[in-house]
Amino acid sequence: MPVALIFMVISIGLTLLFAAVGLILNFLIAPLRTLALILQKIAGCIGVILTLLAVYFWFAEQTPPGWDVIAIIVCCIIVGIVTQWFIERPTRAERKAMEAEAEQRRQWEQQQVEFRKWQQHRQLSNADDADSWMNR
Repeated sequence: MPVALIFMVISIGLTLLFAAVGLILNFLIAPLRTLALILQKIAGCIGVILTLLAVYFWFAEQTPPGWDVIAIIVCCIIVGIVTQWFIERPTRAERKAMEAEAEQRRQWEQQQVEFRKWQQHRQLSNADDADSWMNR
């Protein structure tokens, strides 16, 4: 029994250590997104706890939740939505890369159009040359 408890404590400690290191590294790479992620998790925990308490008091104690509790739950949902949008939106560097890729694609398509026009012109000029040779 104590061996299992020791392994459980060690695994929880390692999990917390890895989570902390991950947050620190993520904070170094994208500090605003990391703060938004932390805020989202806190808002989610508060919203879930308040929802569970509201449901418990509504059914067990027969007292409906007040408007302040409902407003806090709605605010937690709004904070979660806004932070998720902030986390998922492309960064400035990603937007520049997408614009550069779109420009390269437009240039390639323009080259393809010009190449097709050149091929058609060449085929028509070859056909005209063959017709003029046959008429000699």
